[in-house]
This record gives sequence, C-alpha cells and structure tokens, in this order.
Amino acid sequence: MKKMIREMFLFLIILFVVPVMLVVGICGRDAVVWEKKSGIEDYLPTLLMQDIPMEMKIEAIKAQAVLTRSNVTKALREGELSFSDLKNQKKKSEEKLENKKYWAYYEKCLDAVQKTNFQVLAYEKQVQYVPFHRLSAGVTRDGWEVLQKENYAFCSGVDSSSDVRAKEYRRQYFYSHQELTDILNAYYPEAGLVMDSVGQDLYIAERDSAGYVLQMQVGNLKIPGEEFRRVLGFASSHFDIEESGDQIRFISQGIGHGLGMSQYGADEMARNGADYLAILEHYFPQMDILYN
Repeated sequence: MKKMIREMFLFLIILFVVPVMLVVGICGRDAVVWEKKSGIEDYLPTLLMQDIPMEMKIEAIKAQAVLTRSNVTKALREGELSFSDLKNQKKKSEEKLENKKYWAYYEKCLDAVQKTNFQVLAYEKQVQYVPFHRLSAGVTRDGWEVLQKENYAFCSGVDSSSDVRAKEYRRQYFYSHQELTDILNAYYPEAGLVMDSVGQDLYIAERDSAGYVLQMQVGNLKIPGEEFRRVLGFASSHFDIEESGDQIRFISQGIGHGLGMSQYGADEMARNGADYLAILEHYFPQMDILYN
C-alpha cells in the first residue's frame, strides 16, 4: 500500500511539476503564469488616486496612503466592503490606463503604497476609520465633540493654519430672499419659512470649538450644519451669514467636513520638509502606526 502511494505521488510530480520546471528552465520564469491571490496592497494605488489630488507632494500622498489603507482594512473587517468590490473598482480605473497622464498618476500612487509598506493607523491597537478632508478652516475638528462617538475620540482638533492661505479657502454664495425661502421650504416643508422674515428666521444656533456650524435654526426646525451645507451646496459647514441689500450672503471657509487630516495642510507640511510620519503624527497625535 505504501509503495502504491509513493508511486502515485511520483506520478503526480512527473505529471504536473516537471513540465513547469522544464518550461521555466528553457523559457524563463515569465513564461509561466503564476497565480497570485490579490490582497489590499494590489488595489490601493487606484483607490488612492481617487482620494487625493495627484498634484500634491509625495509625502502628503504617502500619508494619505496610510489613511486609505486603514479605511479599507477597517471596512473589510466590518463586512462593509468585499474584495469583489475592490476588484470592480480597480477594473473601472484600469480602463483609463491608456491615458499617459493617468498612468503617471498610477505610478506615483504605487510608489506611495510601496513606501508605506502595509502601515495602518490604530487607536488602542485597533485599526479605525480615519477621516480626512481637502482643506480645513484653519484648525481641524474634535471628533468626540462633533460625532459624540467614543471610537472617534482619537480625532482631536489640531492647528492647520496654513490652510487659510489656500486660494480655495473662502467662497461666497448669494441668494435672494425668495430663492432661499423656496429652496429651504422644498427640503423642509415643516420649517414654515416666509420670504419677508427669512433673514430673521434663519440663523446659526450652535458652533463647535473649531467654528463649524453644528446646528442651524431654519424656521421651526433645527438642522445639522453638515446637512444644511449639503442642501445649499456650500464647500464647508464653517460659514457665516450676512444680509446684503435684498440678498442673503453665506461665506464659507475651507472644503469638506474638517475632521482628521487636511490634505492641503499635509501638502504644505510636505513642501516644508516634513515626511509622511511627521504629517500623521501632527494630525493624529493619539494614534499609532501598526503593520497590517
């Protein structure tokens, strides 16, 4: 019986292994298609391209690579993302690879992924969802204050004052009293806004310590600041309201929700010589880097 098993084992080696070895020996290793199971690292470059402007410095992109890897890792572990989803996203992105500019961006992201080498951000040794945004209003927001969730306690507000120098920092939006009343009543019929008094019935009810609007009073309703800014299309929920003649003017500062890493601030740090580790330490002082 043992002899029969040995003979069968030798037969299988001759049948499957020897031909492969002969092909490799004659034609080289590239002549054989070696099947490899894809992991997170294979998908990160295309995801990274979607997360941060490619004009930014490589150290800022490397910092974003750690954030993107952390978020993908967390989503996979929570069952909110699958490798099938990642594969589909990569396939869609690869359709653009014939574009030379796109290919150059891909190479830049691949370099950032490889040089951050499986690194993720963790709080109390647990990988977390790590927020980021394009441009803060000069200081980032406190996660606990904004979200009231313990798993965002690691996200403390930090200085990002270089952001105020960005060209896109300040934006203005003008609405007539009638236009603003119609828009808001369409979204919030229970608000009961009236054109003649919309200037008095619309005001900021609460801000957080970074100056972002937490609650807006809209007639009879209180609306979360982030929701209100999305309804009116503001770049940020850090805004002021002024009456300007027969119009109401909103002035916003920054771009995005203001939590976590400011990409513009990260890029400014990189331009001043900071590496990605220093950038991450600045924006996430309570977190540690682990190897995934």
